[in-house]
Amino acid sequence: VCGYNGMVIRTVDGGLTWNGSNVDNIKKPQLESIHFPTQSVGYTSGSKNIYRTANGGSSWQEVTPSGVVSLWGCYFVSANLGMVIGSGCGSSKQQFFRTTDGGNSWSETQDSIPNSGLTDLILDSSTGLGYAVGSGWLWRTLNLGITWQTFMPTGQQIWHEEITNRKNSFLIPFSGTTCAGAGNGGGMRFSTNNGTDWTNYTTPD
Repeated sequence: VCGYNGMVIRTVDGGLTWNGSNVDNIKKPQLESIHFPTQSVGYTSGSKNIYRTANGGSSWQEVTPSGVVSLWGCYFVSANLGMVIGSGCGSSKQQFFRTTDGGNSWSETQDSIPNSGLTDLILDSSTGLGYAVGSGWLWRTLNLGITWQTFMPTGQQIWHEEITNRKNSFLIPFSGTTCAGAGNGGGMRFSTNNGTDWTNYTTPD
C-alpha cells in the first residue's frame, strides 16, 4: 500500500501485520499507484516520481524519466515492461512514459486534450490492448502502450482516480468539480457498451 510522504506499507503474512518504510526521505512524494508484476519486482508512482523495488518492497530505487510535469498511475505487464502516466490539467499536455528495461530508459508520447489530467491505466500483454483514463476521457492503445489515441469521452471533465474494465464495461470513480479534483462531491461512472453511454452514481460524501 502506498500513500503520503513517500510511504509504502508492506505485509508478508496476508495482512495480519504491516511494516512501513519511506521510498525517498528527501522528496517524500505523494504516492498514488503501486503495482507488482512479480512477487519481487514492483513499482510505485505519484507526484513527479516513480520508484522500483527488486526485493518485494523492502527497499526502493528512483527510476523517474526526464521531462516529467507530474505523474500518477503506473502499470507493468512484466518486471521490465510497463508505463507511468500523468499531467494534462490546465495548459499541460498528457504524458505517457513507457519502459522496456525496468525504468533504466523511457520513451515518451504526449496528447493535447485540454484540461484532462491522466491518472490511471491498464494493459493486457496477451492482446496489446490497454486503456488510460483522464478527467472526462478514456484513451486506448492497441500496441501495448507504444501509441495512444482518445477513445471515448466519459462526461464532465472532472477528476478520475482509477479505471476498471471487464469486456465492454468500465467503472470509473470521479471526484470534485475540476480537472484536478478540487471541490466537493464524487461518485462513479459506469458504462456497459465500451463508453458509448455512461450512468453516473453520486455518493453522499
